[in-house]
Amino acid sequence: MAKNMGVKMHFRKHHVVIDNGIFQLTLTNPGGYVTGVKYNNIDNLLESQNDESDRG
Repeated sequence: MAKNMGVKMHFRKHHVVIDNGIFQLTLTNPGGYVTGVKYNNIDNLLESQNDESDRG
């Protein structure tokens, strides 16, 4: 069984990335728009062609 490493937050200039090693969520900073969802190494599950406020 893999060792649980917990949740990590990475702060960038315009984004915040929340990552637990399996699931990764990228949010705009400020604003809080969800701009990226990564699960089990499948890169972005959202529509990356759309504007950051319309990716769901």
